Amino acid sequence: MPDVAAKVAALHRLLAQKLPVPRLVFAAPDNPITGHAYMLRDWSDGKRLEVVAHEQTTAVLARLGRDIGTVLAGIHSVTFAEGGFLDGQLNVVPFPPGIGGRLPELLETLLGPRGKERLGPELTQALMAFAEREPNLGASWPGPPSLTHGDFGGSNILVCIDELGARVEAVIDWEFAFSGSPVMDLGNLLRPPLGELPGFEDAVAGGYRAAGGVLPEDWRRLTLYNGLADWAAFLGRSRINDALIDDAGRMISRTLESW
Repeated sequence: MPDVAAKVAALHRLLAQKLPVPRLVFAAPDNPITGHAYMLRDWSDGKRLEVVAHEQTTAVLARLGRDIGTVLAGIHSVTFAEGGFLDGQLNVVPFPPGIGGRLPELLETLLGPRGKERLGPELTQALMAFAEREPNLGASWPGPPSLTHGDFGGSNILVCIDELGARVEAVIDWEFAFSGSPVMDLGNLLRPPLGELPGFEDAVAGGYRAAGGVLPEDWRRLTLYNGLADWAAFLGRSRINDALIDDAGRMISRTLESW
């Protein structure tokens, strides 16, 4: 997809100037062998956060969390006039109907018949009833739409832990980036199991705020609200394993029961 490749290249050029994003060396929309777009970027040392986080002491985890919060605030400091997808020049393309609006319509779009079947009739009914009661809560996040990574989780955050400290080495895989709310990236990051590690959530929030990021008082509750759409998107995929189906159902149930 050339537009996605151009978007990723443009983001690397923009962000590598101030954030731990690999420097772009070269990018092309196609090649004579396969016809696919490709890019070359600097090598990033570091290990995936999801691999090393559970091995760390509370103190090291706190330092990592604070640096991750700082980096995420830097990403979200890039703002746009409206929400939507990003094209190859980082112009905003408005979301199509059913995406980016009220929660009931968003869930209908993301789940589809396949997702509803996987979720089961009882839980689907409970989820949609909740969405009708709280259709616009996600729009209450303060501030303008910002650059949103779209998959800001433990697999796309490379970290380095050595004698110099614990820090983010690189944020990678920007193909899902769009203009939206910071709540999505925070929710992805703090989804279990990372969000359940002792002190990690507080450290992320501390680093985020210290770097100028704004978190409303009910920010954690809003991430759970936004997470309902994330789980619905997983359930609506054409292919999904049984473990992820179980996780999605359990997390949706937990959110509805605790609301």
